[in-house]
Amino acid sequence: MYKELDPLLHSQCGKKPRTTCKKTSSGIEAFEKYVETLKSYIGPM
Repeated sequence: MYKELDPLLHSQCGKKPRTTCKKTSSGIEAFEKYVETLKSYIGPM
């Protein structure tokens, strides 16, 4: 999983849920691999 979602419902925030999201280490690694792949397509600059 590349991101973690944590839905929270707080009575002090009204009736709308508040969802927090954070990056995971596997998501960061996948993004870095994606960027390196793009760089290999573009070539040296």
